[in-house]
Amino acid sequence: MAPILPGSTLRPARVVSVDFLSLTSSFLDTPSGDPVLGGFDYDEENDNFAYQRQPHGSTTALSQAAMQGIEDPCLGMKKYIETGGFYHAKQCGWDISVRLGTDRARTWASQPDQGISPLETLDDYFVWNANLLAPFLKFRKNLPQQMRDELDEQALLLPIIQGFIGTAPVVGYTSASETAALSLISRLSCKRAGARFRTRGIDDDGNVANFVETESILCVQDICTSYVQVRGSVPLFWQQPQQGLGTLQQKVEITRPPQASQPAFDKQFMKLLDHYHSVHVINLLGQKDAEAMLSSIYSDHFSELRDSLPPKATSESPGKDDLEYTPYDFHSVVKFGGHEAVRNDFSTSSAINGSIDKFDYTAVDAATGVVIQRQQGVFRENCLDCLDRTNFVQDVVSTLALRRFLASYGSPLLNSPSLWAAHRELWADNGDRLSKTYAGTGALNTSATRTGKKTFAGLLSDATKSVSRAYINNFQDKGKQRAIDMLLGLMAGQRPVILFDPVGDSVHNALIAQKSQYSTPRHLTLFCGTWNLNGRAPAEALDAWLFPSGQPTADIYSVAFQEIVELTPQQIVVTDPAKK
Repeated sequence: MAPILPGSTLRPARVVSVDFLSLTSSFLDTPSGDPVLGGFDYDEENDNFAYQRQPHGSTTALSQAAMQGIEDPCLGMKKYIETGGFYHAKQCGWDISVRLGTDRARTWASQPDQGISPLETLDDYFVWNANLLAPFLKFRKNLPQQMRDELDEQALLLPIIQGFIGTAPVVGYTSASETAALSLISRLSCKRAGARFRTRGIDDDGNVANFVETESILCVQDICTSYVQVRGSVPLFWQQPQQGLGTLQQKVEITRPPQASQPAFDKQFMKLLDHYHSVHVINLLGQKDAEAMLSSIYSDHFSELRDSLPPKATSESPGKDDLEYTPYDFHSVVKFGGHEAVRNDFSTSSAINGSIDKFDYTAVDAATGVVIQRQQGVFRENCLDCLDRTNFVQDVVSTLALRRFLASYGSPLLNSPSLWAAHRELWADNGDRLSKTYAGTGALNTSATRTGKKTFAGLLSDATKSVSRAYINNFQDKGKQRAIDMLLGLMAGQRPVILFDPVGDSVHNALIAQKSQYSTPRHLTLFCGTWNLNGRAPAEALDAWLFPSGQPTADIYSVAFQEIVELTPQQIVVTDPAKK
């Protein structure tokens, strides 16, 4: 793949194939030790790589397990990683997990004298093999600096992200010798990962399903600009029960009342404010049926959070001005005005353009890596799946932001047809890849993103994709979810690998032997209790229960809540424990 920045060594690489080899047994390994015996085929229509094994006419190329009909437990994980959506930095030469211009992205500047390894700045929010890397990184940390550097030179430890990376040169915008480069990087979070209908909404830690940070990077001469947007599932506790193949009109069920979901909702936005400083929500849900209900609850939670903040931001807390909310019924607008009406609405919206001006963009000196200015906020777009509608609107917002950058620098690229054609293509490819990852098919509305209008062929393609999504949801998502959980170390009974480290272990044991010299033990009291909420908030104060008169206050309180959601027959029937 082409470098992210022109003339730099910052090259990404797509993960084409992986193999898992046991260090303790050869039962699952092929005799050759190299399971890849053939070449790689690229499926252009589905944007996938697949290797073809060469027939050998005998069983000599099969593992002992395969000859006995036993499936490799890592096969599902292997297939998932080989779907074409995983990337790594070539030779681990830069930190692919962080965006341009952040304090942790110092290796973007390609200045080796800084002596900072990309392995030391990883953002585990986006590194999908962090669970596999953890014991090796711990081992690496205990090595002397010289040995650590030698290990890094071999590039044996490769952090991978999932999402999309694409680059496109823009040649001859002023003369044949001058070039610009446009790149798009999408990083899918691994913190609430899963298949479309099995992983919706939010968890108690404030992580949402299908959370993606997308970065548009445009390099013009000696300046590179970065513009970041995020998408993520509606941050509420909700699900869509499986109803056979009828997934085209899945009903939405709210699984927690407002009082029980507000804390997790607040965590999601406080994380965003901590990372990006300001957030402008663009809610693309419709105003009919289930989407209207979900949108209304979303708006209520957002108002509750915003009202709890001080009028102005302080060093301890963000302020009301750091949060904005814009509802936009995408389907309704497209129904009457087409996709071009969406572009017109956003280009003339004072709220949207006001936030684009307020958030600004990141600008970096390409030669030195010095950050000239930083983006001060993000748009958080969402629809129901955060795929088709969301991707189209993010393309529109990215266009407006990059136009602002080019206008401020007086660049002739502002009116370059080749730039904006490349921009549309990258966003269409981005939408397809993210949709394949979450829903199993390419994105709907792709023809509108690529050409600016909906075509008859595009309508037929969308219908086919909708049917394919229904099939995948019912027959393939369960295995996909299992592979994801295994990769992330979330399977029941999964244990981390322990690497033998004689030096590190001896230091650790010596410290344990002398712990009495630097630690003091003391007894703690623990209060344990359980409370049946019956789907409602407590109607009385709990002080007398938690702090009984005449009893010493406990050091640690552990309270289990039962029936946070009202235990009705309907809830018992429709709840799927496999969903997150």
